[in-house]
Amino acid sequence: MASVAVFSSSSYGNFDSPTFVSSGQSSASSFFSQIIGLPITMRVFSAIYGIAIVIVGVLADPDHLPAGPSGVNITRMSVSGNGCPVGTVSYAFNDRKTTLTFSFSNYYVIIGQDYPFPVDKKDCVIRLGMYVPPCHSFTIPTVDYYGYYELDSKVKGVQRTAYWLKSRTKKAFSRLGIKGPFEGGSYHIPLSFDGWPLVRSACCDGEMTLNIENSLRVDNSANNHGSGLIDFVTKGFKTTLNLDWAKCCFDSTCSPQIPNGKR
Repeated sequence: MASVAVFSSSSYGNFDSPTFVSSGQSSASSFFSQIIGLPITMRVFSAIYGIAIVIVGVLADPDHLPAGPSGVNITRMSVSGNGCPVGTVSYAFNDRKTTLTFSFSNYYVIIGQDYPFPVDKKDCVIRLGMYVPPCHSFTIPTVDYYGYYELDSKVKGVQRTAYWLKSRTKKAFSRLGIKGPFEGGSYHIPLSFDGWPLVRSACCDGEMTLNIENSLRVDNSANNHGSGLIDFVTKGFKTTLNLDWAKCCFDSTCSPQIPNGKR
C-alpha cells in the first residue's frame, strides 16, 4: 500500500501540510468494468499532524455532530450540467440528519490516449428545496469524497464543491488539487469548506433552497501521453455533506435565544 500527498486549499483545519492518503491497488483501465457495478473496497485515509487529528475526527464524524430536528425534509430537487443529467443523481439523509449523501451515475472525468471518448471536465449543480422546522438552523462545515483517483506523472486533477443558500449572499467552497503521479485506488478524502460559518440558514426560513455546485477537471497538457481518471460513478462512490445543526430560538414563535445561537 502506497502513500501519496493530496494538496488542497481547504483541508481540515486549513493546514498548509499535505494530507497523506493510503490507496488500494487498481488500474484506470478497469474503469469501464467498474461502472457496471462491481464492488470496490474503500481505503480510508488517516493522517494529519499533531493534536489536529483529534479535532478533525470529531468534526468529521457525523455521530459527534448535533442531530437535526424531526421534520427536516427535501421537498424538491433539480439538476443541471453535463455531470448530472436528469435521473443520474440520488440523495439520502442518515437517520440523525447529520449527513446528506449524493450518488452519481454520470460524474467522472477521464483523459488519455487509451480512452476513445475522453472527457476532461464535468459540472453538476444541484438545487434542493429543503424544509427546516422553526427554531433550527444548519451549516455545512465539511465534505467527504469517496471516489477513485488515478493520475499519471504531471497530470493534474481538480475537484471542487461549493454551496450557498438562496436567501444568503455568502458562498462556502472546498477545492482539492492533485498532481500526478497519483497511484490508482479508492480513496476517502475529507475536506472542510472555506467560509462555512457565514453560510448558516436563517432561524425561521422554513422552506429554503440549498444550492450545491460540483465540478471535476483533469488536465494532461504537461504530459500529452499521460492518462487521468477521477470516478464517482462506480457503486459505493459518493459525496457526503456533513450538517451542523443549532437551535436558534425559544419556541415556534421564533423568539430569539439569548445568547443568540446557543444550542
